[in-house]
Amino acid sequence: MKGFVQLSELWQTHVMTPPPILIAGAGIAGLAAALACRNHDCLVMEQAPAFSPIGAGVQLGPNAVRALQKLGAWDAVQPVTGSPPAIHMRDGMTGKILKILPLGQHFEKRYGAPYRVAHRADLHKVLQDCAAQHSNIDVRLSVKISSVITHLDHVAVTADGIPQTCQSMIATDGVNSFIRSTLFAGATTINSGFDFHRALFSLPSSGLPYIAIDCVNVWMYPHGHVVHYPLGSDQRLNIVAITPQGTSVTSHFSKACPDLQTLLQLASNHWSLWAGLHAPILKSWTKGGVLLLGDAAHGTLPFLAQGAAMALEDAACLSEALKSTHSLNHAFAETAARRMARTTRLHQASLRAGLTYHASGALRLLRNAALTTTPQSLITAGLDWIYRGS
Repeated sequence: MKGFVQLSELWQTHVMTPPPILIAGAGIAGLAAALACRNHDCLVMEQAPAFSPIGAGVQLGPNAVRALQKLGAWDAVQPVTGSPPAIHMRDGMTGKILKILPLGQHFEKRYGAPYRVAHRADLHKVLQDCAAQHSNIDVRLSVKISSVITHLDHVAVTADGIPQTCQSMIATDGVNSFIRSTLFAGATTINSGFDFHRALFSLPSSGLPYIAIDCVNVWMYPHGHVVHYPLGSDQRLNIVAITPQGTSVTSHFSKACPDLQTLLQLASNHWSLWAGLHAPILKSWTKGGVLLLGDAAHGTLPFLAQGAAMALEDAACLSEALKSTHSLNHAFAETAARRMARTTRLHQASLRAGLTYHASGALRLLRNAALTTTPQSLITAGLDWIYRGS
């Protein structure tokens, strides 16, 4: 990789040869897309001036691991991941464990790949390093794309005020995608009405004796929920609390059980606020020579912990499509055709999961009874379409 420099240094003479593939966005989706295109010259443009180590945890189910394997990145990613032994589903008001879903060898045997967790920044850094091993992948920071126009045989962009062209473009510029809103009328970001409060902090030396802190814990609560799991060898806890928009964690979870309230109090000085946004369901991800991928195409609420996984699956699908055709447009069309139904199903399932987690009154009691009495094997079987399919 040629290094991270200002794009104007490269294009200052306005005579740069158009790259076959331009990738807008150098997040997880963008770098994964670059790895998918590693046999083609591609230029990755990122608006941020630097890669910052901010962010929270990311869950990598077996489907995400398989996608990383297809992209040739799993061996590098694996050392920065952790392996939670189980998922504990709990009632946030009583603290009762409603269901335990074993992970570990149980999941790996069933799905052919492990279930892992990682810090998003660690995953991103490894993908950077993997991209850097390919001389035909060039990443440029501090580049702002201000216009995109598709033509029959090329895509015209304006980046840092300089008009340029490329043969094809992959838009991975996130849930608030400028390119999606530019090329697809009405495809604006949707506000879910939820706030996401994220924190990462060191666990107390005494631990939390009544919580299986080494597991993924999902605390279901009326009109909100909490998820947490440990990250890294120093056992920092990654936690996210979902509340109705404009509501604080303390006020919303005021009736939570003592164990959950203690946990939320430990995180109280570490919260960062994120809006609960998702992308609209689109009828097409392609226009001219442009392909939307990742959150730009199908950003969904993270209630099934599949946001990063879907972006990685997108890239793995694109990698396979590029092996079977010499036409970038054909590969783009094939990728969109193969991915749209699955990501739409995931989008809808995530919204339904939110309704389940946030149930109140009689619906909460029915949910608890159903989780308690349904065999673990049936619940796991209901996840097969997520962890086996791609």
